[in-house]
Amino acid sequence: MSTLAAGLALLVLRVVVVVAVPGGARGHSEIARLSERGKNVIGKRVLRVEDERLVTGAGRFTATVNFPGQAHVAFVRSPEAHAEIRSLDASAAAAAAGVVCVLTGEDYEADGLKTLVQPGSLPDHLDPNQPSLSADELRPPHAALPIVADRVRHVGEIVAVVVAETAAAAVDAAELVVVDYRTLPAVTDARLALNEGAYLVWESGNQCVEAERGDVSLVAAAIDEAAHVVRLSIHNQRVHGSPIEPRSAVASFDSASGRYELFAPSQGVHRFRSVLARALGCDSAAVRVITDDVGGGFGLRIPCSNEYPLLLWAAQKCERAVKWEGTRSEAFVSDVHSRDTSCNGALAFTEEGKITALQLDYVGNVGAHPVSSAVLSNLLRMAGPPYDIPAMHVKVRGALTNTTPTSVYRGAGRPQVTYIVERLMDLAAAAVGLDRAEIRRRNLISAAQLPYQTRLGLTYDSGTFSDNFETALRLIDWDGFEARKREAGHRGKLAGIGVANYLESPGAAAYERTDVTVGVDGMIR
Repeated sequence: MSTLAAGLALLVLRVVVVVAVPGGARGHSEIARLSERGKNVIGKRVLRVEDERLVTGAGRFTATVNFPGQAHVAFVRSPEAHAEIRSLDASAAAAAAGVVCVLTGEDYEADGLKTLVQPGSLPDHLDPNQPSLSADELRPPHAALPIVADRVRHVGEIVAVVVAETAAAAVDAAELVVVDYRTLPAVTDARLALNEGAYLVWESGNQCVEAERGDVSLVAAAIDEAAHVVRLSIHNQRVHGSPIEPRSAVASFDSASGRYELFAPSQGVHRFRSVLARALGCDSAAVRVITDDVGGGFGLRIPCSNEYPLLLWAAQKCERAVKWEGTRSEAFVSDVHSRDTSCNGALAFTEEGKITALQLDYVGNVGAHPVSSAVLSNLLRMAGPPYDIPAMHVKVRGALTNTTPTSVYRGAGRPQVTYIVERLMDLAAAAVGLDRAEIRRRNLISAAQLPYQTRLGLTYDSGTFSDNFETALRLIDWDGFEARKREAGHRGKLAGIGVANYLESPGAAAYERTDVTVGVDGMIR
C-alpha cells in the first residue's frame, strides 16, 4: 500500500445505539450481523447484509419520515443566472389557502442568521495537520447566504420559502410569489471568467483558487530538450450525480430546549451539524442531524445544502415540524454539480518512448460560490499515476461563474487526471510508433524503485504496478484484439480497445474508529 493510501485508510469513531424508532426494528438483527461479520473479514470476500431489508421495502429513507402536525415547504427559485432583485411581492402567496407563512431573504437577514460556509480546504494527504491548499492559494471564499434578498448568481438560487399545510398548497402558493428581476450579464465558462474584462460574479474577482506543485523550470527545460512533445487540450464536461433518491428533509425545533433536529440524507452528519450551527448562530450541541438509509450519494450529499438551514429556521419560525421533498427538476439546479474542468497538457519523451516531463494546467469551474476545494487540491497531487516521471509541474486555477456550485463526484479529481494523462500516453505511442501497452510498460514504476518519491511530494511505499498491468492485459487478451477486430469487421461491426493506469486517494484524512453497541436495556453488547 502506498503512503498515500495508508494515510487515508479510514478509522472511524462510531457509537451505535439501538433505540426504538419507527423502522428501527431492524437494528438488533442487523447490528448483530455486522458485529459478527466484523470479527474476521480482513482479506476475505464478504456478503452485503442490508440487501434483503432494502429490496423487501423495509428501508427507512427521509421521505418516509413524518411528524404529527408537520407542515410542508416549497422553495421559490431564481430562473435567472445573474440578476438584481428589484422587488419581491409575497402577499398573494401568504394569503393563499393553507399557507402558514412565507419567508424571504430579508427575513433571514433580519433574524441575524449567517452564511452557509462549507469546510474550505481538506487536510493534506501527507500531513493531516496541514491544509491541502494554503491561505494564499485558496482565496477568501465568497460565502453566500442560503436565501438571497438582493442579487441572484445562478439559476435555482432560493429567493423565498413557502410553508403550507400540504405539499400541494405550498407548491401552488410558491407560484404566486412575484419577483421583479433586472437581468445582468452572466459568465458560465470558467476559462472566459478568468479573462480580463470578464463579467464579475462577485466584485472581488472571479478567480478563487490558484495553486501549483512541482518544478516549472525543470519541466520547461525537459520540454525544450525532448525528442518529442505531444500536447492536448481537453474538457471534462459538467455532470450531475442524479442519485435515485432526490434530496429531502424533515426539520423540527424544540423551543423549550433550543435544540434543532434534522432528518436528511447525507454523507456525514457531523459535517452537516457544524455547518448548520454556524448558519443558525448556535452551538453545535444544539443541532442534531439524523441520516437513515440513503438512496445514493456519489459525493453530492457531502456538502450541507442551502435548503437545510432554511428548513430548520422555518420550523423555528412556525413552531412546528416542516418537511420538504425535492423534485428531480429541483435537483438539477440545486444539487451541487461536478467536473466542468479544462486542462492543457504536455508530455515530453525520448525516441524510445521514455517520459521526461509532464506539464498540466487546469481551470476548474467552481460555480457561483465555492463549496469544496477537494477536487482542485486532488488535481495537484494525483497527476502522476504509477509512471516514473522525472519532471512534473501542475497548475490549478478555480473560477467563479454564474452556474450551480460544483463539488466532488465519484473520483474527486482522479477521472480528470486519468483522462488527460492517458490520452497523452496514447498520443505519445502514436508519435514514436509504439504499441499503446508497450509505452505504458516502459514507464511504469518498477518494484526496484520503491519506495518512490513523486515530483509532486507523494511517497509510494509499495505497489506492483507492472504485475497489475500485465494481469489486466492478459485478462482482456490485448494481443489477440486485432484478430477479434477483423472478425467483427467481417460482421459489419466496429470494435475498439483501450488501456489505462491510475492511482486514487481512497478517502479523507485518517481518524480512529471503534464500535460500541448499546442495547435498549442500557447494556453494552
